[in-house]
Amino acid sequence: MYDVFLRDNDSVYFLVEGSHIITDKKLIRLYGSCKMIGTPKCAKTIDELLMYIDCKSEICDIRGAKQYLDELRRAINSDQIKTVLYLPLDFGSGMKKYLELKIFKMFERDVSIVVVNQIDMQKVNVETLYFESYKDSLMNLFNYSTLLLHLDKTTGNHFFGFIDIDYFKIINDTYGHKVGDEVLAEIGHKLIDVSDEHVIMYRKSGDEFIFMTLDLDAKQTRALAERIQEAIRSIKLPNIDVDCSIGVVEYRDGNGFFDVYQAIDLADIAMYRSKAKGRGTVTYFSEKEVKEILKHGPLEKTLKDLESKPR
Repeated sequence: MYDVFLRDNDSVYFLVEGSHIITDKKLIRLYGSCKMIGTPKCAKTIDELLMYIDCKSEICDIRGAKQYLDELRRAINSDQIKTVLYLPLDFGSGMKKYLELKIFKMFERDVSIVVVNQIDMQKVNVETLYFESYKDSLMNLFNYSTLLLHLDKTTGNHFFGFIDIDYFKIINDTYGHKVGDEVLAEIGHKLIDVSDEHVIMYRKSGDEFIFMTLDLDAKQTRALAERIQEAIRSIKLPNIDVDCSIGVVEYRDGNGFFDVYQAIDLADIAMYRSKAKGRGTVTYFSEKEVKEILKHGPLEKTLKDLESKPR
């Protein structure tokens, strides 16, 4: 951490007493003045800082302000050791700033260090910042907000897959969050290697991932799911087998039963079926099975019931 202080001595440093959900926790200033980063005052919490997000900025215009804020909060409250985000802010009276937000989480001590510095827009390519905002900073996969953006524009038929790493909490508890992050980063590399012009990979959050196929049939999608499992199983840890459970649903445009957003929830429910079958398996939902699930009520309630049970 001393190395961080030496490199970023024009930044403002805060301590947060917590290492999981931290957006509502008090920011305790350790070093630096908020004048150094060009802000009129220091925010008391990260949530307060996010209140100044410039909803008229290009990134909010493209992604949607609410979706972008939700993605920022998910990233900040995730269990990543290090997170880097770029914030377009509007403090009123024409005072607009771009800030870089770095978060370092120390889970063993249950504290976080938050580093904020101003971005010199004359030295940084704005398009680069926007491009980075579409990706997950740890894994280089598209993030969940980008998936929602793609769903807004998608047409045609697709298969959607929901991937969950089995017993990932045991990996974190046994080897620590640093190793957990290294495993996630390696999973990201593996999923990128599996990807081609027929599949797009996304990280939803934590150890959850989603894929969308382009121009693949059912047989090709089954082969894709097998390649994903093989890739993840190739990651080796002492005494722990790295594996995943996958749920897959076919979405036919204009099917009359469910929309493309519900397809993601249905793939998630299929993933839970894989967990129930013993993990390390793949569950495929046919249209008949989807109709049966929809008879039981809103998908949100079905998912909430499943999420309340231990995995």
